[in-house]
Amino acid sequence: MDLLTLVRLGIRNLTRQKRRFGLLIASVGLGFLIITVMTAVSGGMTRSINLSAARHYAGHLFVLGHQKVPYYTPVIRDDRALIEAVAAAHIDPKLVVRRTNYFERGMLYFAGSSARQKRITGVDWSVEEEIFRRMDFVSGGAENLAGSNGILISEPIAETLNVRVGDDILVQVETVSGQRNTGVFVLRGIFRDSSIFGYYSSFVDLRRLNRLIG
Repeated sequence: MDLLTLVRLGIRNLTRQKRRFGLLIASVGLGFLIITVMTAVSGGMTRSINLSAARHYAGHLFVLGHQKVPYYTPVIRDDRALIEAVAAAHIDPKLVVRRTNYFERGMLYFAGSSARQKRITGVDWSVEEEIFRRMDFVSGGAENLAGSNGILISEPIAETLNVRVGDDILVQVETVSGQRNTGVFVLRGIFRDSSIFGYYSSFVDLRRLNRLIG
């Protein structure tokens, strides 16, 4: 049987069973569509989690330090050795950022309402402002925060406190030597982030938080 005869038989078989082959093609196409959509959604979720984690933890590689005297303080006062170690490891970072993380004991107060924060983060806005502008803001934003007393909080915390952009929020912390201290910050942005990273987090200027905790 020559090739031409085979082609003719194939075409005849297709034309006689159009419905069966149509259903088969549709089923295969639907399967590919479902796999493509699931892959795209999974990839988008993974990228979103990676970006959220990198934003909240100041990158993909982060270093915490502490001093023991005169009292225990989680701080790195001179990071030159770290920068040299990164260079010696032949790592070429896109960005190096410095932050202050105040964990667990932070409180926000407004008009008789209060909300505990898992972490209040001091950010160097002159370096990271553009990164935070890409956050999903419900109200306000991350513009012109460098050197200001602005604060960014999550949507659930804003609802708990019943605050709006422009309101003054009292922030309570403990200093590195154990004294309680407070400062007034102006709400500049409310961001949407219900993940484990952002729900109980707030962001303020690095130097202002450093002064507040001593």
